[in-house]
Amino acid sequence: MKRLLVISLVLLLLLAGCGTGQRDGHLTDISTVTVEDLSALFDENLHCVKNILVLGALPHTNTPVKNGHIYPVTNSVYHRYQELKDYLQTVYTATEVARLLESSENPLYLEIDGVLCVDIHRIGGKEYNVNWEGYSLVIDSVDDTACRFTVTGKMPTADGGEEPYAITGSAVCEEGQLVLEKILY
Repeated sequence: MKRLLVISLVLLLLLAGCGTGQRDGHLTDISTVTVEDLSALFDENLHCVKNILVLGALPHTNTPVKNGHIYPVTNSVYHRYQELKDYLQTVYTATEVARLLESSENPLYLEIDGVLCVDIHRIGGKEYNVNWEGYSLVIDSVDDTACRFTVTGKMPTADGGEEPYAITGSAVCEEGQLVLEKILY
């Protein structure tokens, strides 16, 4: 009887996670994706843009380990390159992660002697004035393969005002989860 109860509970838990667009669920049908799902994914994207890939990088030590510009990363989440790559694959497709991490002769992140490191010559340096606080997100279209959407934030104008700044993106189901086809900023 106990065995039947345990099996029933496991099946119930598995069924509760299937077919939803939840970030922590198993996505089986792209048509079930909601604005909330896409907003959660876009928020992760903004975190990556601001703190990991474009405008900034993971924190690092003050002592280089190679070439005077490659430093060990000092954070409590990613200690190895694969851990960072695994996280990024919860936000972007495997193809986009490969492009972001591996398409350059001088990558932003690399692993030296089992330690995740950052090349400080590749960090940020870009001016970025888009205000994503209070952004709006609308689903433009959904088909069997992708969900296309538009996110609108605000960009400062020369006269001190703000104007809408919109970007479009596509989310797909890959390995049972909702991910972006490209980095968005």
